[in-house]
Amino acid sequence: MSQVNLSVPHSPWQRIKSSRKKISVIAPVLVMLVLVWFANTYFQEQQQYKSKAAGNILNAQNYGSVQAAVDAASPGDSIYVPAGTWEGTVNLNGRSNLTIYGDGDTSIIQVTKSTNTIFNIGGTGSSNIVIHDLKIKGAPFNSDNYQCGIQISKLATGHFYNIRFESIGYAAICANNGEGDWTIDITNIEVDHNTVVGPVGEHGFYVGRGCQYWNLHHNTVGQCIGYSQPPHAFYIQDSSYITVQYNNANDTTASNGFAYKFGQDIYPESVGKSHDNVCNYNTGNNNFGGIWVVVSNNFTARGNVITNNYNSAIQFYDVSNTAYIDGNDINPGMYGMQFIFNGLWGAGPGNPTNIHLTNNNLHGGGIWGCPNNICPAGMIVEQTNNSWQPGFVPVTPTPGVSTPTPTPAIGKTATILTSPSTGTYAVGQTFNVAVKVDGGGQSFNAASATVSVSNNLQVQSLTVTPTVSGGCNFAWANQSNTPTASSPTFSGAILAGSSTGCNIYTLTLKALSAGTGTVTLVNGSVKSYAGAQEILKTLTGGSYTLSAAPTPTSVPTATPVPTATPTPVPPTATPTPRPTSTPTPIPPTATPTPRPTATPAPIPPTPIPTSIILAAPIVNSTAPDTYLSSVNLTGGRTSTLTSIYVNNSSVGVTYPDSASWALTVNLAVGPNTFVINGKNSMGTTSQNTTVVINNHILGDINGDGYIELTDLSMFGTDYGKTSTLNYSLSDMNGDGVVDLTDFSIIAAHYNGQ
Repeated sequence: MSQVNLSVPHSPWQRIKSSRKKISVIAPVLVMLVLVWFANTYFQEQQQYKSKAAGNILNAQNYGSVQAAVDAASPGDSIYVPAGTWEGTVNLNGRSNLTIYGDGDTSIIQVTKSTNTIFNIGGTGSSNIVIHDLKIKGAPFNSDNYQCGIQISKLATGHFYNIRFESIGYAAICANNGEGDWTIDITNIEVDHNTVVGPVGEHGFYVGRGCQYWNLHHNTVGQCIGYSQPPHAFYIQDSSYITVQYNNANDTTASNGFAYKFGQDIYPESVGKSHDNVCNYNTGNNNFGGIWVVVSNNFTARGNVITNNYNSAIQFYDVSNTAYIDGNDINPGMYGMQFIFNGLWGAGPGNPTNIHLTNNNLHGGGIWGCPNNICPAGMIVEQTNNSWQPGFVPVTPTPGVSTPTPTPAIGKTATILTSPSTGTYAVGQTFNVAVKVDGGGQSFNAASATVSVSNNLQVQSLTVTPTVSGGCNFAWANQSNTPTASSPTFSGAILAGSSTGCNIYTLTLKALSAGTGTVTLVNGSVKSYAGAQEILKTLTGGSYTLSAAPTPTSVPTATPVPTATPTPVPPTATPTPRPTSTPTPIPPTATPTPRPTATPAPIPPTPIPTSIILAAPIVNSTAPDTYLSSVNLTGGRTSTLTSIYVNNSSVGVTYPDSASWALTVNLAVGPNTFVINGKNSMGTTSQNTTVVINNHILGDINGDGYIELTDLSMFGTDYGKTSTLNYSLSDMNGDGVVDLTDFSIIAAHYNGQ
């Protein structure tokens, strides 16, 4: 009987049945492989998404342009712009939580068309934009160049710093939410440590409609031209709670360094929109006007130093109500103060009111608009300790003849020198050399230099020159900068005063050996009294010819006379002490046995009802002591807190994202207490977090209200340091180093109380 191979189908149907069995085994394997591939791809995509959410760094080089990198970025990402020139406008409309940064001046973002803005920020959702360490460059500068470096029409929280602006047609930063739009939607913006290189077509920084809670500090603006309107280095219009401090404005010869105003008369509804603005501790040079205030209420200007000013030191137009003008030094000018009240700016005729003038040095001879400096009742309500110095003589313009421009800044004119600087002396001879400061016609209040003497000269003594003999009357920075015979290096400042020339000290030197002896001066610095600017031009040391001394004639030595030996005196006998009798002890008094006090039965505590406790908002660390008149409070919040309250108010608080909050607060001099809490959707209030920030008068390191010896002592411990300060407020100008500039500032404000 033949065998049948059952494993091989012998009919079509058998073949089909066999194939179905094979497919039933293979199919699940294929499906499983597809599912594994899909899951792996999905996992990778999710990981990429999560990585972006955590904040990636996108290199613009990999995308071909800055805009392409922006388009590829997600919230939380940073875009790095490497060194090189990058063409084209960068549009950030509607973007949030984005940072753009480069390698400083070598990372250049520019446009070549004069009507194009370099950065555009606006649109719904724009928040938390940071731009820093770049150069922003406009088209070749001409009268048609009308672009902004950074144009902002809507933004909640932004920070722009370490940017160099060049060839800008209108303004480095332009912030304005549109004609006639009074919505407050450009808030919590910080602008610091930027440089605007002139010429600039109109303004340095323009903060306009819709802006609140800005802090502009440590910026420098130069040469605003004004092609279409009067230029201002810092132009604050129709905005409130704007702080401008520690900035420098130069060469705005057609208009003002610092201007605060409301809109033109085509917008009468803008009256009252400009208020609670601050202009403190700024410096300016060679500007047409000093500080210009137009219908701006509750305004503060403190500690500004503006030199070579042509027009009025401070101008008030129309109904500007309540201003505190304290401790400013503005010179020269046609007028010390100027009041104009003719309705020119659409607010209707009306006098500025409630003006407080204290401790100012205003050059210009008085108040224009007030005959014999007597103003209408209610205008100046306080006027104490002001100095009205002569200024420019007003020049009446003649048709066809241009008005003369103010004399430019004198510049660096000072010299630190030795006197005499030459001479011939014999070996063994002593002679005197004075070390002096000559301001070259400018007033100064601080000077320093490293002084060394050659080895063939010996310093016999160092005598500080008394004030009555023409001495500088310097206070020394600290012990290591106090000149001595062993170390004649010095660093000193005149407290609450200045000089145009003085003697620091006199060295008495002895010639030790023949040759050339030298007194060398290096690392010198001289600071102007107005604004603590560097004015040192030259250092002049001394060079002296030392000749061999003649051989002296020998003199016979006298024979010494012997000294008689004194006769010894016998010692005095010591008396024998008498014994002291021991007193009879008194028996101790018996101590009564105390009676026990009954212990009261404990009272059971009253049960406390259980309630929902909401955690307090997080407050990010902030400096407890500052010279700034406004600071940014920021922090985090849980998802249950829908609103944040600072001192029982949520006005001005912004929310960059669902987990954070921010608010710019103004500071009064002294301690400022801020109680921060939040509320949920049911109105339940969270626990509190309390922050105390002490606002100090400039130079008042210990916060007692005076700038005196204690502050100088504290300052001296930090002099010359760049980090790890004992007292953070030793750094007066906030540049990260405690040096002669800071010493000049504290000396100028010293009151010695």
